[in-house]
Amino acid sequence: MLKADTLYLGDNGRAFCGSQRCAGMTANYSGRDLSGQTVEALTAQDAIDNGIRCEGCGKEVRLVVLA
Repeated sequence: MLKADTLYLGDNGRAFCGSQRCAGMTANYSGRDLSGQTVEALTAQDAIDNGIRCEGCGKEVRLVVLA
């Protein structure tokens, strides 16, 4: 099951968060996109460095720095 606070790549480069609304039921429960390829989780740093956000809801990854 995908995590709602994580960004993923699938469907030939489509970026989406792990919410069922954005990822879809197939990806959410099987970890595979509609074409059958495994979805890949992005690290927070990769998402930030490349300006990637969810194409469905616009969710972005933010790093929290604790002092």
